[in-house]
Amino acid sequence: SDGSGDYWELYRHAKDEGCLEFAAATDHAEYVSDNQWLWMQDVTNGWNQPGRFVTLVGYEFSGVQKDRCVYTSRSRLELFRGNYPPTSNLDTVWGHFPNDEQVVGGPHAPMVHRTVWEQHDPSVERFAEIYSMWGASDFRDSRLVAGWIEEGRGVTVNDILMSGAKLGFTGGGDCHEGHCGFSSEDPDGQGTTPHTFAAILLYRCGMTAALLPSLDRASLIQAIRNRQTYATTGARILLQFTAADLSMGAVGTAREVECRASVHAVQPLRLIEIVKDGDIVWSKELDGLDAEIEWRDPVPPSDEHYYYVHMIQEDGQMAWSSPIWIRPPTE
Repeated sequence: SDGSGDYWELYRHAKDEGCLEFAAATDHAEYVSDNQWLWMQDVTNGWNQPGRFVTLVGYEFSGVQKDRCVYTSRSRLELFRGNYPPTSNLDTVWGHFPNDEQVVGGPHAPMVHRTVWEQHDPSVERFAEIYSMWGASDFRDSRLVAGWIEEGRGVTVNDILMSGAKLGFTGGGDCHEGHCGFSSEDPDGQGTTPHTFAAILLYRCGMTAALLPSLDRASLIQAIRNRQTYATTGARILLQFTAADLSMGAVGTAREVECRASVHAVQPLRLIEIVKDGDIVWSKELDGLDAEIEWRDPVPPSDEHYYYVHMIQEDGQMAWSSPIWIRPPTE
């Protein structure tokens, strides 16, 4: 809608050069006509090849509460344009899809794009983009937060989780140039691969990994809805995480919490951290490409708590597991 390149070519590049197993283009809904939206859905559907390469129909809604990405496992998705009075509030979108198992949504770049955390519907809004080409959104002091982002801008993902929302993590792009997973490739900043969209973008495309029983639209949407995803800064890192024997995205009970993580990196590892309720509670320096870690929380659950793992390679590439929520057993 406001990008460069060919819409058809976006998917060809994602499949053949990006070597991705799934992809979605979430154009700005307010810039798309009805005829364009029909055509864009047809192109997306034409590239969907279950078992080989899955595409999702989706768009980006922008309104009073700022930017949300919306995806479906269906071949058609109702378009809500936002940014004008009849549909400028998020409840217009979420109110149309309550408890719809074939639709999922979540905030995009919540700090940079000044997300307003209102009108949350947990039956639809099930993920948060923790990393994109705008940088990381987990903590304000992250090394992947651009220096031009002023204090108090938007919300962090941990701000959202501390409000009680249960969201999985995804990684995205926002390159606006149709090169999923490859913009920008300059590891030292910018210079060899300039952005055609926004010079203030400092980082490369992120990626989402999903745990799927099979590679198809329905399984992918369910994985996102069930928070069985993790995010990376673009490196194809393999990551598993459990807490009290619960897997990523789960909600359960335990009298004590032992966290376990398994990491298979693509460059030597540097650091792994466990985050509990918005604070880094444990960290360990690592080396080599593979690591297995265990950590037992010395404080038994007294209320509901969330845990997730964040890891960093020597080259600065990162990954974040989706959280796990644990509360004490009811006597």
